[in-house]
Amino acid sequence: LSLMAHRGAGGVLELATIPTFAARWLIPRLGSFHSQNPEITLDLTTRAEPFMFNDTSFDAAIHYGDPVWPGAIAEYLFGEEMIPVCCPALLKGRSRIEPEELICMELLHQSARPDAWRQWFEAAGVDNVNAMGGARYELFSMLIVAARVGLGVARVPRVFVGEELDSGELVIRNPCVLRSKRSYYLVYPENRAGSAPLKAFCDWILEQAANYRETLQEIT
Repeated sequence: LSLMAHRGAGGVLELATIPTFAARWLIPRLGSFHSQNPEITLDLTTRAEPFMFNDTSFDAAIHYGDPVWPGAIAEYLFGEEMIPVCCPALLKGRSRIEPEELICMELLHQSARPDAWRQWFEAAGVDNVNAMGGARYELFSMLIVAARVGLGVARVPRVFVGEELDSGELVIRNPCVLRSKRSYYLVYPENRAGSAPLKAFCDWILEQAANYRETLQEIT
């Protein structure tokens, strides 16, 4: 099936990636990669947790966390800024909302980060807050849609909501940003560093990441 699908093309790159990262940041930019490398076929599979490359067919992975992956090279892409967002209707015309007011609103959570809101409130200068109540969603992509349709206020990575912020579907009404100690990386096995398709993809995504970091500096 793989041979039939790729028709003997110049190269195939198997990439494992975080689901929301793929849908919200990577795939919308892939047009430029394909135009620069039309002979390379890029296959995407979602993987949320680190794994041993020797046990899979993957050539590389997008990793969120620390730059530690045994037997692999980690290329820094960018950090993560967590921001509170909601649909404009939820705020009823208010241009700003204080952290203390957010406590009384419906807070939306990402299942794998149960302490996310508590950490944000502490960064905003509000301590001893019970911020555990509210609906939980497995993926940030679900959280974003829930916020967009007015189910509550979500704390999400800025990198995933650029389109909604530009269109006005989501708004930030409190400027407090929580910068994570972890980051996004492209990781790949040391013994595959010489792969031509991998090198082409690595060069491309590092350039895209640099452009994004530059854009983020202009915003902040």
